[in-house]
Amino acid sequence: MAPAGALFPAVDALINAHVITTFPADYFHRELDKRYNGAVSPNERDVTHSPIMSEEKSITEVSTYSKDTPVGRPDTDGRAGVFVPSALFDPAANAAIRSGSGIVGFGNPDGSLTVYFEANRFDETGLHKWEHKARKAYDRMVMAAPTVSKAKIDARYLDQVGIIDGMGIHLKQPDRLSQWLELCNKLDTAPAAPITLWKTR
Repeated sequence: MAPAGALFPAVDALINAHVITTFPADYFHRELDKRYNGAVSPNERDVTHSPIMSEEKSITEVSTYSKDTPVGRPDTDGRAGVFVPSALFDPAANAAIRSGSGIVGFGNPDGSLTVYFEANRFDETGLHKWEHKARKAYDRMVMAAPTVSKAKIDARYLDQVGIIDGMGIHLKQPDRLSQWLELCNKLDTAPAAPITLWKTR
């Protein structure tokens, strides 16, 4: 069988032109040799994080959240994302997230989301409005309070529509929230404006 380098002249050209400089010149040849000839040097270094992706997982299978999504649990008054279900959301598989819920959360290092939610299932008067539900979920989150109204979920199932922090809520896509609340027959719970403040500096 021909050497791996001969099978991939484009790689040779990039190396010779010094376009690929991050790795030793024979790095890609050795990687391709391993794939096609099964040749593995006994002192080969770990290439788990090399740019050559495994054949088992393509890039189209990777799901992650928006670049605007805060990462990690926020401290008191810290920023978190505000979400609504996306077109891929399956209510049957995520029954705990009830229609009309206030959903807030943060990104995880693995690309998933941790979300807290409040649906006012007991019909408390003070939680009728969506923004009050979102704030209650946010308060639980920043306090890391024990709750069943919490989930780790694939980011593709939720769309971020805004930001929440200790000052209030800033909706960047208020129409998207209104659409979802209308589908839930809860449009009367929608906030009156894209910005809701409950505290000023």
